[in-house]
Amino acid sequence: MNFKTEFDTVGYVIVDDAIDPAMAQQLLTAARRVRAKFEADPERYSECVTLDEQGEFACLSALLSPNLNEPIFADYLISAPVLKYARAYLGDEVRLGSVSIFTHKRSGYHVKWHRDIGNNNRRGTPEEEFKIFNVPTTHLSWHTALVDNDSLHLVPRSHSRLRTDIESRALIDDEDIDLPGETAITLRAGQTVYWNGFLIHRGIQAADKERCTLVGTLCLYDPEEPQVPTHVLEEWMLAPEVRAYLPEPMKELYDRWLDTQIPGTFYETPR
Repeated sequence: MNFKTEFDTVGYVIVDDAIDPAMAQQLLTAARRVRAKFEADPERYSECVTLDEQGEFACLSALLSPNLNEPIFADYLISAPVLKYARAYLGDEVRLGSVSIFTHKRSGYHVKWHRDIGNNNRRGTPEEEFKIFNVPTTHLSWHTALVDNDSLHLVPRSHSRLRTDIESRALIDDEDIDLPGETAITLRAGQTVYWNGFLIHRGIQAADKERCTLVGTLCLYDPEEPQVPTHVLEEWMLAPEVRAYLPEPMKELYDRWLDTQIPGTFYETPR
């Protein structure tokens, strides 16, 4: 199967060549440097930080912000290997998505079974689930491991069907159980998994084991795409100095993203 067919059929694809090997060590060094910046001055770098239940940094975003001054992340997001896969799935016309770091050093974590379908996403009704199966995919998301990682667990092919009875127990009744077909996505440093967030999945990370994973998204560009409010965690992207800071090849992707935003309106992801 080719990349697009395998992604659509199974729901995920692991590849070895979605990151420039010469860039991998630079990204790991920069990611650790970003974490150190956040730890040393959390107020200054508070634009986009998600904490885990233990209060440790779990997700570091705003990596394209001039406030962080780490241009390697913009270079990565528009690098030839990344764009190759995005265009193989979405087509030639893409717009800016996002890039962030999933990170842990001390505390482990355990995120229960869910689908990424928005509000109360572990408990979506069958009707809500069914609706997502017929919606065209307009973005491509991935995890690139900068150190070995096996925290993502998913059920292959579950992105295109209704849940089973045992999956309902996990999703609706919030039962922390192993599921038939559950697969731990084991990535060596430098490997990338492209995956569909509609898959039934959970996250398991052992304590005292470093996690340093780049999470990227690029989106299909459609000039007729309706404008939407800006997510509050992306408000920093509206600052005028952001575009000037980005490398020239990214400015068109940024302008396309900007065209999709309703000025002055913001929203938060429902919990």
